[in-house]
Amino acid sequence: RLWQAMEHTRLRNEKSWLMKVTHNLCLDWLRKRQRTGAGNPAAVEENGEELLGSNAEDPHKAAERHELSELIADALRSLPETPRAVTVLREIDGLSYREISEVLGIPLNSVKVHLHRGRRRLRELLAPYVSEGGKISEV
Repeated sequence: RLWQAMEHTRLRNEKSWLMKVTHNLCLDWLRKRQRTGAGNPAAVEENGEELLGSNAEDPHKAAERHELSELIADALRSLPETPRAVTVLREIDGLSYREISEVLGIPLNSVKVHLHRGRRRLRELLAPYVSEGGKISEV
């Protein structure tokens, strides 16, 4: 798909263009996953068994980690599309505000506003699972 799109696109910044394409593909994948109710494909081995952890990790801790990952993923999915995209690009992918602005095609100040709103909403959604010291409590 990338090579086909490159033939019809004038590139000013290859990295931004590639990030935009990747972002759109990820959004498509998330939308499809939400429609079908599919599980997390990254958590399934080739033989179809679900992974709870790796390297002989304590099953209880692995289950807690898995549940926490699901809580965070659910909280991210509940965000509106733009704040979710900005938050993921910043917090997970590590992009700068300027890079996010270029990838999403929105003004730099809008990136800051969407990130602030996304973080604030995530804090609200995940607050019941965080102890006073800022550590994740048992799920």
